[in-house]
Amino acid sequence: MFENLSSREKNLLLAVGALVPIAIVFFFVMQMTSGFKDNNDKLVVLDQQILEQESLEIEGMLASRRQNYYSNSSLHPSINIASNDYGTWLKATMDESGLKWTAFVPSPGSRIRSESKTIGESKIFKVSASGTLAQFNGFLCKFYQRDILHRITRMTLTPQNEARAAKPVRNGQLAAKIDFEALSLASGKNRESFDEFRTNLVNKQKDYQHILRRNIFGPANSEPVLKVSDKKWTTGKKFSTSFTATDANKSDLLTFELVESSVEKATIDIGKATDRRIKFEMPDMAPGEYSFKIKVSDNGLPCKSSIEEFAVTVKEPRKPDPKPVKKKEEPEPEVDYIRLVKVTGISHDRDGKWRVWVSVGNTGERLRLAVGESFDLGDKEYEVRSIDEDKATFTGDAKTFSAKLDYVSRGKFVETK
Repeated sequence: MFENLSSREKNLLLAVGALVPIAIVFFFVMQMTSGFKDNNDKLVVLDQQILEQESLEIEGMLASRRQNYYSNSSLHPSINIASNDYGTWLKATMDESGLKWTAFVPSPGSRIRSESKTIGESKIFKVSASGTLAQFNGFLCKFYQRDILHRITRMTLTPQNEARAAKPVRNGQLAAKIDFEALSLASGKNRESFDEFRTNLVNKQKDYQHILRRNIFGPANSEPVLKVSDKKWTTGKKFSTSFTATDANKSDLLTFELVESSVEKATIDIGKATDRRIKFEMPDMAPGEYSFKIKVSDNGLPCKSSIEEFAVTVKEPRKPDPKPVKKKEEPEPEVDYIRLVKVTGISHDRDGKWRVWVSVGNTGERLRLAVGESFDLGDKEYEVRSIDEDKATFTGDAKTFSAKLDYVSRGKFVETK
């Protein structure tokens, strides 16, 4: 049959026959490649699972080590025995330091619970004592040497004067009222004496901040919350607004981050590290709705954060209704909105700077500004030039204004020469 084929048909048949082995080899190569990729993906998943389990194991070890530390530093698991032991040690330590205590009153503290189980209980000791500054310093050194779950919650020192002196003269003695709090955990050890507690090295130059921050008696860190709301705007100029964050922990420092934005050039101005008010800006945009998400985080232990979402709806300016042609009239005088702005307060902040509180009458905004900072009023910008205890000076629109916090001016802006 092959002999009956033409030369062209024979060549075509040979070409097809040569492609068959190549196709078979290609098929097997693809099968092997696909199998290799599947196996590699499975290995990647297994590696990830191994890393996660190792991370959990490390976290568990660290948690167990921390629990062991608290158990080793706890007083006797019985609060009554712990109260007697701690009271005896505290009195002896004050006597060794040369302090004279006149009142020593123990009272119940608070309980630490996990679900429905009590895992710890504290005891309060209210003490009145007297002594010299050196004696109190020596007592505090001995107090912090003992690695015990205890702390001083309140300490008031009052310098004493010589008796019957014509003029008050210090006698070097200090009267103190001190509140101590000691913690007894259910997992604590039954010790024979306080000598079994670990002793730390203490000196006058040591930084005790890490001890003061060890507040296992206090409440958990609260998450910060940013107060936002949806806004409306019209085309023709950039949009800006301000948002304020709140945190139950007043000493926490807050950081802000624009985590999602439907406008590429939208920004937030955080300002100072201690500020809890941020400024949001976005350029002039076409009509539409634009969404944003801002994340606020604190520096508590552990760090907590929250994310708030808001939208800015941009619309075309409303076209005025057509009116009949009237005689040409003199244009109405431009409204000077600076007359609606008032200074409502002046404060001297912790960072050493004076800041002025400004109420923008036409928008209702309340701004807190330092020297050099500015605010927009319509299409004009006004800058804070100086701040005194009862007066602030501003410049803008090629003019200078002053505002005084007195009965006559009441914080109103007055143009000066």
